[in-house]
Amino acid sequence: MGHYYDAAGKPRHEYTNDKGKVIQMRFPRVAQENLFPSVSTVIKDTLANGQLVEYAKRQVAEAAWGNPPNPDSIILPANCELSNKEFWINSILEASLEDAGEAADLGTAVHASIESHMQGEEYEIEHALYIAAVQRFMLENHVEVLGAEHTFTDTDNGYGGCIDLACKVNGLCCIVDWKTRRTKLSEKTIKPYESHPLQIAAYANAYFGLLSGDEPIGCNVYLSTTEPGRMDVCWYSAEELRHEFTKFSHLLSYWQMAREYYPHKNLKKQ
Repeated sequence: MGHYYDAAGKPRHEYTNDKGKVIQMRFPRVAQENLFPSVSTVIKDTLANGQLVEYAKRQVAEAAWGNPPNPDSIILPANCELSNKEFWINSILEASLEDAGEAADLGTAVHASIESHMQGEEYEIEHALYIAAVQRFMLENHVEVLGAEHTFTDTDNGYGGCIDLACKVNGLCCIVDWKTRRTKLSEKTIKPYESHPLQIAAYANAYFGLLSGDEPIGCNVYLSTTEPGRMDVCWYSAEELRHEFTKFSHLLSYWQMAREYYPHKNLKKQ
């Protein structure tokens, strides 16, 4: 499963089957409709992200710390074939996944509020501190908006996506990607995950071109969900983005070869 786009850049993440049920887009229907994978789908399917693995391990450890095993308090459901130990382990895993899901839901909700703010519409009042941080970034860097929540498909290379913000920063072309992150006071700066510059490079190539006369830069703007109002910015130069796009191109080639699916080549045949 993943996110997909048609040749015109329209999101096609789901479809409705003959019974009227909404289904997550997946193969073989992806190939039947000649859809293009999103940048995030390509990266998720091909890159072993050690930082996300460490995050998942910590979520499990925190869930275990908050729910220490007590055999006397475990009540097994009727007809349960699991031992107390197995039942407790499954419960901890479910609790850690639920917590991770809540973090993802918050990130999605904050993105929606930022989008509303960019369009001059009302946003969720509980996200006011995040919006204030976004406004601070815009003012400090003299941001000129070129496109917000811009969906696209790169039919030359075979991928699509949705760009948080294409803009000019202090006069330079730039791709901005908003990220919500849990932070600690002990962290002086937030380090990007390996996938973050890959994502921005793919967006920059699709929107601006990495070998154009006005080569773009990029940045991740990290909004803390645990330290209200905290904002960290990680910048990437044009040279770094070119390097990251080369890496992304290899991941994309592997994704296509592993599936024997080349939507951009299929498009040219039609």
